[in-house]
Amino acid sequence: MYRLATKGDLNEAALLFAEAFADYPFYKLLSDGYKCRGKYIKALTKMNLVFLKTMVKSDAVLLSVENNKIIGLAVFERSDKKQPTIATFLRNGGLSVLLKIRPKRLFDFLKLTDDACAACKRVEEDNWFLAAFCVHKNYHGTGVGSKMFLNGILPFAKENCCKLITFNTNTQKNVDFYEKLNCNNFDKHLLVMRDIVLQNWAFKRYVD
Repeated sequence: MYRLATKGDLNEAALLFAEAFADYPFYKLLSDGYKCRGKYIKALTKMNLVFLKTMVKSDAVLLSVENNKIIGLAVFERSDKKQPTIATFLRNGGLSVLLKIRPKRLFDFLKLTDDACAACKRVEEDNWFLAAFCVHKNYHGTGVGSKMFLNGILPFAKENCCKLITFNTNTQKNVDFYEKLNCNNFDKHLLVMRDIVLQNWAFKRYVD
């Protein structure tokens, strides 16, 4: 089942989000600041909770639910909705994230995020940006991700008159995944921050 998230879903969704991305290369900027994995996961969960609290108000968080358990989530920046400001994030607990993550690391992470999204932001066609898409760690490789993309994300976008989705990724495994879903890679460039060098791919997927 696919449905929009409510406030009551956010703690569970934030933990899923954190555990799904904890070992993703992009997050090395944050993970290097922790010796204890438990503290790192808690910090990521807090950061993601602030993000989700902000985005849920724009009907922008879609969930995949099975047996009352969240097994996947997608977060959109919808072109038909007003985008949140820094003040919005602060009102939703943004300052508390600085108590969990060193400000310098957080700001570098946000700068790297902006660089990664740059190609998608330059797309002139009206589009929704898929800011996050992940599956519960226990469901990797089960087909949940592809089913959510085809049967959840695309229909939801179509129902809301979205004709184009853009997004980026940083691993060849994900590139292969999205190409199988008929997504078109339109930009490829390196991201560099401190000792981190990542390949970044930007994709488009037209909504049929």
